[in-house]
Amino acid sequence: MYQAPPAIILAVLRRFRGPALFGGLRLGPSPCAPFWPSGLTLRSSGPAFCGPLTLAVRHQQRPFPNDKDLQMTSTVPIMSQDEERFMAFCGLLQWTQGVVLQATRVAAAEKLFSDRQIDHTKVGEVLRCEHHYFVVAAYKLIEHRHWVKDFGLCQDVDFSEIDGFPIRDIKDLRNMREHVVEYFQGKGREKTRWVVETPEYKADASSCVGSVIGGRLDYVRFAHAAERLLAELRQLPLPYPSV
Repeated sequence: MYQAPPAIILAVLRRFRGPALFGGLRLGPSPCAPFWPSGLTLRSSGPAFCGPLTLAVRHQQRPFPNDKDLQMTSTVPIMSQDEERFMAFCGLLQWTQGVVLQATRVAAAEKLFSDRQIDHTKVGEVLRCEHHYFVVAAYKLIEHRHWVKDFGLCQDVDFSEIDGFPIRDIKDLRNMREHVVEYFQGKGREKTRWVVETPEYKADASSCVGSVIGGRLDYVRFAHAAERLLAELRQLPLPYPSV
């Protein structure tokens, strides 16, 4: 799941105020837009929302930054407030849509898993992957919901359903599943929260009981809430940055 190409192209055209040549994709500066097209104009070359960057058109590899480099650059804004508002809103749209689509993939895998004629081992592997991808999308939706709130966006949008899901549970699931090997080895940071026990079931973060992933997140309920939220978000105009 990634930022829609038309939005990126429009952003580039607005940035450079003229025709651009797109030579391919390059890693982008924002987690909600992982790829930017390389834009080339008579003025300069570089990704949207950034200044001139000749690396976008040079055939050379750039080494990965070390921790010291990241610390030195982490406080330097890479875009204006208007541009950040735009990215926050587009990211919220992106991940809300992502949750809805991923829920259909989980449901499809579950339906296939219920077929007695298929290889349950292989389908089970797919189903567990789909559960994990849903957790990631759910957390990204929550993350962007609070990002747009910081800018005062979507004030008339009803987030009550989404806000009803505990952020800590979703973040725990995301973190624990990303570090599942450490937890299986007994090295996880939050070992006391790895297992959830209720009167109905006992489950760890890697499991799924019915529609409840990791004993914490009901993917069906969350997807329905995201679907209703998406319908509201689609009615709002995109907060394009000023030119």
